[in-house]
Amino acid sequence: MREIKSNSLGSMVCLKGIVTRCSDVKPCMQVAVYACDACGFEVYQVVTGNEFSPKIECPGERCVKNQVKGQLVLQVKQSKFVSFQEIKIQEPSDQVPIGHV
Repeated sequence: MREIKSNSLGSMVCLKGIVTRCSDVKPCMQVAVYACDACGFEVYQVVTGNEFSPKIECPGERCVKNQVKGQLVLQVKQSKFVSFQEIKIQEPSDQVPIGHV
C-alpha cells in the first residue's frame, strides 16, 4: 500500500489489505439540474468533490432581460447520480515495517 502514489489516482490498482470499515452505498451527485420557477430555463451544474454550492438565481436570458430574479429549483429526477461507498483498509501486519504503525 505504501507504494501507491498520486499518479495512481483515477485508475484501478490491486492491493492486499484488511477492511476495517465499510460505509453503506450512497448516491453521489455528479450533475445537478435546476429549473427556473419564473421562465423554465434549465441549468446544469457539474459537481466535483464531496461538497457543492447550489445555484440560486436564474441566469436565463428572459430573467436577466426582464430583471426578474427567478429561483432555481433542483430537479432531482433529472440530476445524475452514481453509487458511492467508502471502504477503509489497513496494511496486513506482516507488511508493516518494524517501528511503524
